[in-house]
Amino acid sequence: GVDKAFINYESYAAAFVGLGRSGTTANIDACYVGQDVYITAYSAGAFRGASKDMTTNVSNCYTLATLTSKGGTYGLVPYVWGHLNISNSYNGNGPIVSDTNSYQVTITDCYQTVDGGVNTGAITVAAEKMKGADVFTAADKMPALNANDRFVAGEGFPILKAFVKDSGEEPEQVEVWGGQSDVSAPVDSDSDGVYEITKGSELAYIIKNGAS
Repeated sequence: GVDKAFINYESYAAAFVGLGRSGTTANIDACYVGQDVYITAYSAGAFRGASKDMTTNVSNCYTLATLTSKGGTYGLVPYVWGHLNISNSYNGNGPIVSDTNSYQVTITDCYQTVDGGVNTGAITVAAEKMKGADVFTAADKMPALNANDRFVAGEGFPILKAFVKDSGEEPEQVEVWGGQSDVSAPVDSDSDGVYEITKGSELAYIIKNGAS
């Protein structure tokens, strides 16, 4: 995911891929662009600036970024002049697609806060309807988004499971070095001159006194 970025470009720009080589395919899955990302371009995209003479597949993704277009096109993949397939994804701050140029576009189980102005097939709902623990169960929210069980609902916007830490894990206990050195050298278990450093004060001893 991309949490923080500021991009300003004259042509096609995105947090992930601007414009790829003609005839190629880009597969983007389980990725996100956070709300502290700002992209300004002729074609401002979250995941790809344009799908031009190429194929772009986006699945299980979301963006909350601020996308500002200098040419009227913005969204997950705003400018389509090729093949675009987007599924189980949402834009919490704009459209999925805003310009298709009548090329092949398939959008399945996707949600947006702004109608892109073209027949994209994405469902338009208010941003507040994209939030809450009931976002996958309430009929007026995003019930089709989590068909692949890749998202987790909470108080705010749903996030990807891949980026959620197991709450049952015990946090690792880390000793913070107070700036002092040990009064004796650390352990040299094999008597080979190699010392096992386990904390900052032991390293400080080696640096200050050397090992003997």
